[in-house]
Amino acid sequence: MPIRAPRFSLQTHVIAALAVAAAIGATAFGSLKADVSTPGGELPPATDVIVEHTQPLTLSVSASVLKGVGILDVTNEGKETIALSIPTSWNRREVRFVALKAVTADASSLGSTRWSLPPKASVSFGLPTFPASVMLHNPSKVSLTVPLTLVNLFTGVSDRNILLVKELPVILW
Repeated sequence: MPIRAPRFSLQTHVIAALAVAAAIGATAFGSLKADVSTPGGELPPATDVIVEHTQPLTLSVSASVLKGVGILDVTNEGKETIALSIPTSWNRREVRFVALKAVTADASSLGSTRWSLPPKASVSFGLPTFPASVMLHNPSKVSLTVPLTLVNLFTGVSDRNILLVKELPVILW
């Protein structure tokens, strides 16, 4: 008489599958959290960026990072001059589609520089330290649409999204 292999019930297979899924999820979540947490385990504060405008606005944002250093490209696709407040450590690199003198900066205060971007201006900023998280604030009473592109030049991974910012701030990344 042939020997039969033991049969496991469907319940045993489901429990085993759930255990494997939980282990994979815990490992993945732990590794993602470790990438952005500080030595004490808490998440670092988000870097604040503030956009001031009076008309509905589309502000294209593209950020790229390599070895902890980044470049941020911002394009004012609106019909009015806007104000963009960013950390003082972010340095203006390049201005496109308008004269260099048309993009001006107010005196720095509280760790931020307030840049004036005329319509259709595209400005590139160097980020000496790429922030783990950026929070975009829209204190204006009108909508702000942000086509966002994030590129990791080391891994070659890029991500695109379109965000609508109204009353509450939004995490860009």
